[in-house]
Amino acid sequence: MTEDSSYKPLAKTIKFPKQMQAIVVNADTKKLELQTVDTPALKSREVLIKIEASAVNRADLLQAAGKYAPPKGASSIIGLECSGTIVDYSDDCQIAGKSKTFDVGSKVMALLAGGGYAQYTTVHEGHLIPVPDDMSFEVAAAIPEAFLTAFQLLFWYGKPEKSAKTDEEQKQDEDGNDVVLIHAGASGVGTTLVQYCREHGLNAFVTAGSKEKVDFCIELGAKGGANYKEEEFDVKLLEKYPSGANIILDCVGANYWHKNLNSIAVDGRFVNYGFLSGSKVKPLNESDATFDITMILRKRISIIGTLLRNRSDDYKTKLVADFTERILNPLIKTKRIKPIINKVFEVKDAQKAHELVASNKNLGKVVLSWDSSACKL
Repeated sequence: MTEDSSYKPLAKTIKFPKQMQAIVVNADTKKLELQTVDTPALKSREVLIKIEASAVNRADLLQAAGKYAPPKGASSIIGLECSGTIVDYSDDCQIAGKSKTFDVGSKVMALLAGGGYAQYTTVHEGHLIPVPDDMSFEVAAAIPEAFLTAFQLLFWYGKPEKSAKTDEEQKQDEDGNDVVLIHAGASGVGTTLVQYCREHGLNAFVTAGSKEKVDFCIELGAKGGANYKEEEFDVKLLEKYPSGANIILDCVGANYWHKNLNSIAVDGRFVNYGFLSGSKVKPLNESDATFDITMILRKRISIIGTLLRNRSDDYKTKLVADFTERILNPLIKTKRIKPIINKVFEVKDAQKAHELVASNKNLGKVVLSWDSSACKL
């Protein structure tokens, strides 16, 4: 964000309480509930956000179950993204208070390492994203984690080699463009990836747990898909694209390992960002204690693992800046792409929201809002 040397920052006169409401895990029931906790204090180069909405991610469910601790120094409160307004910022900030985009009262969304299920949170100023004027807080809250994760996966690590940026280019050479295999295609990250592929002329092929979800992804822009409960996704993908997938974006892990290697093209990029089915791969032949990795060498496969939550502030700042330039301004502000939202819950109903996500019945993001009137989806 360019600093405006002539800009005069607004007075920091917004009052906020010393304590706030936040969702915590009840030590006895292991359920999520609202409790009163201290409002977080600012650290170097941080802003304080009054949160209006947040969104649920798979990592939140793991943290609630005690299986995914937050990074050192991060809030212990669950929540990896939020939207709201800036109410304060530290004196050493280099971005906040330097333009009307990020000043007291500005509408922002933010990528968090924790703290989203609360009335207030602090975040490094480099992790802020401006909310378009005509966008609701509930829609904005569904963007940071899913859209930045998808952006990182596809463009920073998947690195498409054959894509098209204009509608005319897409029509001319659609079949020759890269094929992207997207697992969990109907999730928040998955539906975002489908839209990224659509807008860049990439051929998205998804897996999902029902025909309804696969059909939705195809309506969104995917070129094909497979219901993993009824179909062999590698067989179906290779029928449509005999050379295989140039890029695989996988959050499932062990259960898909062998089919992923069968699906991937020569010189393909295999990007893993989760292990929903576990991380221990069994051999194809259960009588054999090992499995053959020759395929990796023969196909010249690049295998890449990546996470976002535990990345450095500098890494996230660069990611947010690149995303803002390449996705927010040309695609989100122009409404070419948008987050797919399944349901909006009140924050107090966070337990119900988690149960919905755990059931795998949601199609798109599940949002938490402090505004009860917004909970109608």
